[in-house]
Amino acid sequence: NVHHDEPEINSTGLHRARDPGAGAFTYWHNMPNLATRKIRAGEELFTSYGENWFDDRDMDDIPFSAHYRKADTAVEAAAKSFRHDLWKDKSEDEKADAWNLVLKKEKHPRVLSALPKSHTDIDEATRLGTARFSLGGELSFRTQEWFDANAICMDTLFTKKSTIPQAGRGGFLKRPLTEGSIVMPVPLLQLDRNVFVVPNTYQKISGKAQLLMNYALGHDDSEVFLLPYNALVNFINHGNSAGDNAKANVKLRWSESFNRAELIDLDVKELLESSFGLIMELVALRDLEEGEELFLDYGSQWEEAWEQHMDDWTPLPNSESYQSAEELIHLEKNIRTEEEQQMKPYPENIQTACMFYHTEDTDYDIRPLTADELKEENFEGPANLYRANWTKPNHDCLRYCKILSRYTEEESGEKFFYNVEVLPQTTNLHDDCYHTDEEKLFVNKIPEHAVTIVDEVLTRDHHLVNAFRHPIGLPDELLPTKWRGRYTKTEEDETNKESDDEKKEE
Repeated sequence: NVHHDEPEINSTGLHRARDPGAGAFTYWHNMPNLATRKIRAGEELFTSYGENWFDDRDMDDIPFSAHYRKADTAVEAAAKSFRHDLWKDKSEDEKADAWNLVLKKEKHPRVLSALPKSHTDIDEATRLGTARFSLGGELSFRTQEWFDANAICMDTLFTKKSTIPQAGRGGFLKRPLTEGSIVMPVPLLQLDRNVFVVPNTYQKISGKAQLLMNYALGHDDSEVFLLPYNALVNFINHGNSAGDNAKANVKLRWSESFNRAELIDLDVKELLESSFGLIMELVALRDLEEGEELFLDYGSQWEEAWEQHMDDWTPLPNSESYQSAEELIHLEKNIRTEEEQQMKPYPENIQTACMFYHTEDTDYDIRPLTADELKEENFEGPANLYRANWTKPNHDCLRYCKILSRYTEEESGEKFFYNVEVLPQTTNLHDDCYHTDEEKLFVNKIPEHAVTIVDEVLTRDHHLVNAFRHPIGLPDELLPTKWRGRYTKTEEDETNKESDDEKKEE
């Protein structure tokens, strides 16, 4: 019932050539969530993760849209049959046997999961649809009374540019709160601290901490990092809580109402293997005014690390010429062709990209490359040349491409169309999104809305090797005893790591 739209992307005016804060916070923000249909008050919100999300997870019985549609057809047919005169005098046992036969004949586990298990639920599943029925039907809509007893508001903040230099955006109060009030709940993901280190597959920045670390709560004496994931809480910046110039006006505490307390008593290994459910609360340290920016004490270690970063920071070579794709796209009337780039090249970090997705209906002209083409393109080894005309179903998979030509068609609503060569890609994409070095793929008539420019991989500000990285300090009093202690690497650990690395390479 909800669709994620494109987020805004901006650096709040920071530039890697002059600002130590560049790359220290995410530039992606304010992603709209749009209703795809009318949503009732009290209805839980759901969005599609994409069917590929389930590929590497043991969830073979989770229905997709197509499976719910098939299940809807089955229950509608059954409901219609049971209303027919032929079934008017049939017993409930006979109806149950008939429905059980339908379930028995259905071989697809995802469709079977979408079907009601009892014939007595067929009318309800038909009325609501099997997708809504599988969530509990009418019970999936919460009442105001239920919210009063079981929920807490999360709409207390809004975001805009922080009052702190180099900090990016900050979190500000929508309405006044009194001292001791809960500002908002802070649900947490418990993660191994090693998750936040860039893996060896990204050699340029291997071993560097990921940007995500800047948003995690950590402690020197624990392998556990806690990652807050509710709306806007990650925009709250640091303010110290000691001395005459104390800025902190909120603090964290474990929630007594919503936290899964049993997780606190687990050791680290058990905790990291457990499902989520840890929740803290952000609490006002004093009366707070509407529009006031919130500050949380990140701890003395964080503050010392930031001050050291500010003192030591110098821009990397060639930083002055950097321009992000988001900035450049607003200055461009159209995307430059390869020929135009010979005269006016894009910055080194910019690459042209196109939307193209293979479908079973994509019409290809397939033939081997000629000797002249192989010579012209310096193409080695066996190769096939594929040509396709772009159609609406191809609108997926953003891939690097060469812009060969640009033209207009008066009768079309599109301002420009592009003919392109889609460049080989064999990683990080769905199977229908890539092709190998032994294939050359040309696509004609790509509309302008499916052609853009992007930053080359690992060239954005958050990939800078001199960007600030440090977890938010988890206070001693909030770290459970059983979570304390750091692992000591043993010879067995190193052997297992080498074995895992070998498997990844394979």
